[in-house]
Amino acid sequence: MKQWRMAARDAAELFFWPMLAALLPWAAGFRLIRCLARRAWFYEADARAALQIARTRLAVNDERDWITRYCFMRMMDHADLYLSLTRSRAWLEKHLIRHGAWPQQKPFIGMTFHWGGGMLALRSMQYATGPFAGVAIAQDKSAYRGRPLLYAYVRLRNFETARAIGGGLSFTGSAARKFVGALRGGVSICGLFDVPPAPNVKFRAVKFLGARALFPTGAVRLALAHRAPLVIFRCMVDPVSGKREIWIESPALDVSEAALMERAVKSLEEAVRTQPSAWHMWGVLDALEKAAEEHGGAVQP
Repeated sequence: MKQWRMAARDAAELFFWPMLAALLPWAAGFRLIRCLARRAWFYEADARAALQIARTRLAVNDERDWITRYCFMRMMDHADLYLSLTRSRAWLEKHLIRHGAWPQQKPFIGMTFHWGGGMLALRSMQYATGPFAGVAIAQDKSAYRGRPLLYAYVRLRNFETARAIGGGLSFTGSAARKFVGALRGGVSICGLFDVPPAPNVKFRAVKFLGARALFPTGAVRLALAHRAPLVIFRCMVDPVSGKREIWIESPALDVSEAALMERAVKSLEEAVRTQPSAWHMWGVLDALEKAAEEHGGAVQP
């Protein structure tokens, strides 16, 4: 894609439309997003690529509906950044439905997925439990050569994530030591489960969507080592009302690594099967499965 077209796409997808939707009264902004999801050209290629992979794992009966839902979730995820930047706690509470409750015991380890939208769920967790620590992938500016708007968006999202959680955002490679310090100091932590294997990150091969895939074990091992409850949660937008729904599972404690990994994978698989178009990681699924094959289904020590 020519550079000017890519810049136009990034400006529309990442800034103009989601920012406009977030700044409008939410009823109007939500209607705008639903309308754009049926027409947004800048999502079409990504949506079809994700659909092609999803069809190898799950039955998809209505292609157009799947693509519309995918585009809707992508735009909502971007809009949530600007909603988090501009809306108050009172607004969030008014537009939030919780299934389950955040634990009173601290510290605990939160675990979520690249499914649905997580920014406002992080704010909900911080309001309920106090500041906590998080982790993100370190950004190399050279990897965004030719796409300055995408780089600016990623930096803005990391900034708002750090502000939303209140306890500091570490980057892969340096996070483990900081997480241990946070737990010892009574501060909860939170991380993502469905991420590709990275250097020096522990992982385990588990069955997922009918095949074996590799998932990180860091959060699970920290939970066991520090006797901290593992709390799995996920967040979705109600496509009718525009409210966020957060599902918070009961805390898991004093079980084995295998059992906790199984619980996490089961929760992720349930979410993906319930709304496959809301999973943002279809593009890396082959890599997760290939990595599991290369390691023979073994656990990295």
